[in-house]
Amino acid sequence: MSVIRGITMFNTVIEAIKRLERNDDKSKGNEELLDYLHAEADKEISANMLNLLTYGDRIGWDRIEGRLAELSMFIRAAKERDRKEGASKGK
Repeated sequence: MSVIRGITMFNTVIEAIKRLERNDDKSKGNEELLDYLHAEADKEISANMLNLLTYGDRIGWDRIEGRLAELSMFIRAAKERDRKEGASKGK
């Protein structure tokens, strides 16, 4: 699969998850689909972690560590943004 197709598919899975989570219809079928999509996202994340390990072995762990620090800061900022948005919606 090409990289572009892989990214497009991953984006499609993420968008479907978002829509199902916002959907008021909590039917068994929707819950099963949501579970399946979460499992597919987890598989993609695991594959990317394996790629990360492979790159670390090849290009050095210092470069990987720097990128992971940036990613960790990004995740913290995204979680904080989501927390603030959730708090403002609850008012």
